[in-house]
Amino acid sequence: MFSSAATAVFLVLALGLAVLPASAIEVIDSGDTVPAIRLLGDSRFETAADIATDDSAQAAEFETGTVIVALGDNFPDALAATYAAGLEEAPILLAQTTDLPAATTSALEELAPERILLIGGTAAVNADVEAELATHGEVTRVAGTNRDETALEVARLGDADADGTLDNGATTAIVASSGDFVGAVVAGPVSAAAGWPLILTNPDELSPAASTAITELGITDVIVAGGPAYVSNDVAGALTALDGVSVSRILGASPGLLSAQMARFAESELGFTSGHANIATGEDFADALAIGAHAALDHDGPSPVLLTEGDELGEHATAYLTERATCAVRNIHIAGGTAAVSDEVVEAARAAATRAEACTDSEIVVARADVNGGMEVLEAFQAIADSVATGTRQEGEELIGNRASGTEGYDLSVDYVLGELEDTGFEVTTQEFAFSLFEELEPTVVAIDGEELTEEQASIMSYSGSGDVTGVTELVDADLGAGNPGTGEANDGDSDSGCEIEDFDGFTEGNIALIQRGGCAFAVKAANALEAGAAAAIVFNQGSDEGTQDVVLGTLGGEVDPDFVSIGMDFATGLALAGDPDAEVTIEATTAVTPQTSSNVIADWPGTDPDNVVMVGAHLDSVPEGPGINDNGSGSAAILEVAREIAANDIVTENTVRFAWWGAEESGLVGSDSYVFGDGDMLEGISDEEYERIKLYLNFDMVASPNFMRGVYDGDGDAFELEGPPGSDDIETAFEDFFESIGVPSVPTEFSGRSDYQAFISVGIPAGGLFTGAEGVKTEEEAELFGGAAGVAYDPCYHAACDDIDNLDLGVFGDNIGAIASVTMQYANSLDGIPARDTGESFAAAAAAHDASVHVGFDADHAHGHGDYNNRFAS
Repeated sequence: MFSSAATAVFLVLALGLAVLPASAIEVIDSGDTVPAIRLLGDSRFETAADIATDDSAQAAEFETGTVIVALGDNFPDALAATYAAGLEEAPILLAQTTDLPAATTSALEELAPERILLIGGTAAVNADVEAELATHGEVTRVAGTNRDETALEVARLGDADADGTLDNGATTAIVASSGDFVGAVVAGPVSAAAGWPLILTNPDELSPAASTAITELGITDVIVAGGPAYVSNDVAGALTALDGVSVSRILGASPGLLSAQMARFAESELGFTSGHANIATGEDFADALAIGAHAALDHDGPSPVLLTEGDELGEHATAYLTERATCAVRNIHIAGGTAAVSDEVVEAARAAATRAEACTDSEIVVARADVNGGMEVLEAFQAIADSVATGTRQEGEELIGNRASGTEGYDLSVDYVLGELEDTGFEVTTQEFAFSLFEELEPTVVAIDGEELTEEQASIMSYSGSGDVTGVTELVDADLGAGNPGTGEANDGDSDSGCEIEDFDGFTEGNIALIQRGGCAFAVKAANALEAGAAAAIVFNQGSDEGTQDVVLGTLGGEVDPDFVSIGMDFATGLALAGDPDAEVTIEATTAVTPQTSSNVIADWPGTDPDNVVMVGAHLDSVPEGPGINDNGSGSAAILEVAREIAANDIVTENTVRFAWWGAEESGLVGSDSYVFGDGDMLEGISDEEYERIKLYLNFDMVASPNFMRGVYDGDGDAFELEGPPGSDDIETAFEDFFESIGVPSVPTEFSGRSDYQAFISVGIPAGGLFTGAEGVKTEEEAELFGGAAGVAYDPCYHAACDDIDNLDLGVFGDNIGAIASVTMQYANSLDGIPARDTGESFAAAAAAHDASVHVGFDADHAHGHGDYNNRFAS
């Protein structure tokens, strides 16, 4: 979740705060400076309890099935507790040696944990307290014979199978002094968020327990928390002397300086937010320890803990906050009451964190919509897919869930989006529409002369019929290059094989039609093959360049015939078949196409001018093969994050902003097409009035590809000679200008109607958007421009089970969220550059005036449903 490009913010809604007891939360928002929020109680025990039980908008994402309990009166055994909190995603509560405070008891009753990890030996928290804890959950004491050994035992929790490596694969640890609390409490959030063990040592000589932890857990990189005033050079030297261990320091000789330096490190290396900070006293450990777990598990991404200097904020915390006084800063969290952090310190922090120039609404949305918020949504989508995995699709021993339209996973995704928009000020509706659900009931088998082909060679097309077919292939009017069939010489990519029934003149009835991709929709090729008497159709790739070699992953967009099988194939295998007309091909396919309903989610943010609507959309569904986290969880999450920030900051826009999450895109752009044109059954499509109101449409499909290119739809047609309706060029420029402003490159990507913007451009509504690549292959030039690997797909997991939460580039995801926020807000407040359409033209007239081929499909000389080479509808 962490990226150096990440800039997280902390969502605070005053409405949410009101439900908490007055003693738990105090909001300080007078004047024009950044608000502060105190998480406080009358004692350190109450403060920890209030943080643990907070259920307001700023609450950490604790999984309260487990709770960490540590001694609150003295620091030694408690210091490593934050690492345990990170492992368990758990809050920290405080106990006394011989007593369980009332606040802690109350918090345990509210949280009702199944498990309690008690940190420290009986000298820290005695057996009577342990027995009382056991009445609230199963207690596991984690302890050693001294403070350093206790830290070792806590570190060992990260190696649950005791195989000598950390379960999360980390090889980094933080070493802090056990003679002082400062290094450990400022390093705690880093330890917890990154999953790096927090190892304690005697400050003057390396403790045996610390050495054991490093060698036993396979640690190769050690970060020392603090300068020699906290951890001596002798200790640093002893660490360096350990075999295979690299040592670095985060310097700081005071609580304020060390906490600020640790915060800078966490921001640059781990993507900790620069838009939110937590402040605790540097005079004692307890409040900093309790808020450390909260900081690490911040629901918008981890945030640092800054320590005060005595009874002042201190120059170092002040400098840190001032450096980051941007529009991203929402608030500062204060741990404890005025006895710990005075009102004067709070006011100094608020002033330091406030930008001198007031932020505009657009600046606020752009700064606060970020990758951590987007990742929160994607993690929810992954959890939804996981929750419906049973019996869905199996890869090895792992069951893979999906969020495809017509399934429970999609319905849960809709419910999630609706829940996020509830009570936000958006006017939200769902639109049901009819579509046909395609299912591959058994794995399709394609064999040549008895040798079964792999999925990389042959794949059934969506909406193919079923059948068991055996026969020879017959090549249909293909362009195989300058030589004869079988030479493999490059062709010009302009094949229109099978696009006309005349292409099948002389075709032998009962043979399998071997058709080359290009020129028209797959459905047209299949229908012509069926009419010519073919037993089945195989569409193989063009082979005209590096990007048109792989298997064709196609969809017919609808059923051609329930008993006619259509297969996609890679170029090399198709070429081999073209050169061997006697090869026997066997196809076994079992599919089903059933009538279903799905839904779009439409959310309006009303503007001051009701006559203008700016639409922003992304498809919400996945393919049946997997969770669809990049395709297209990424686009859906990005626009939801922008929508949430508009609502959270109560932004006033001139034009209405309409967000749309489309269903059944993977079934043929059905949701967006039904929105515009109707489905002929449940949905009427847009009216003349709505057609006039919708001034432009922005589309976001696959915006976080792991081997990305940063693509902007080519609205002016300069790069691909397929321009959008007037105004599309201005949208392209707006995205390009944003990327230039943040110093990152972008390139045009085909604007050929291969995603949900297709229905809009077909009726003259200008459109634009972003795309980071699908199964197309990254060129050497793109690798030099964007990094990554040339000769490898932009998204190697495209339409596959592995398109999961790990199949993302967070840097480009964050950049694209910023771009979406910027361009959305630009047009939300001004339509400059978007020419007025003929207001006297009805929607029906606009639809009739545009080439019907644009509406159905597709300029097949340009490929792929996401603007990439391999269009799923047109070959």
